[in-house]
Amino acid sequence: MARIWPGRRRRDGEPEAPADEFAAELSAAYWEAYAERMASVGFLAMARRFPSLIGQAMRLGWQASRRDTLATISLNLASGVFTGYALLETTGVLQALVRAVLLDTPAGGTPQRAAHHAPPGQRPARDPDLCP
Repeated sequence: MARIWPGRRRRDGEPEAPADEFAAELSAAYWEAYAERMASVGFLAMARRFPSLIGQAMRLGWQASRRDTLATISLNLASGVFTGYALLETTGVLQALVRAVLLDTPAGGTPQRAAHHAPPGQRPARDPDLCP
């Protein structure tokens, strides 16, 4: 009989025999009960089950606190919007950097020009020739 909670007694009333330290390391923890099953589940099986799991989580959250559930959903959506905006702006900065370094001169850019136009936190370190 596997013990889930330490110190509990078996159903017949007798305490379990204490395991030595080596056997304790080999016994499976209660949270590993489905580890083998989950390791063998395929992608399609998970994809089929995923919508029902999301529905269960939404119902549980809605029953617990409607306000907190709505706040969580709306704040996560806002976070996604702001992250997309930040990525878009980063792309714009990098495009401007490449355009300024590589396209402004007829022969193309040089490492010195690239280091000069890079943002301060992304300039090459410990190279006095590249970073003025």
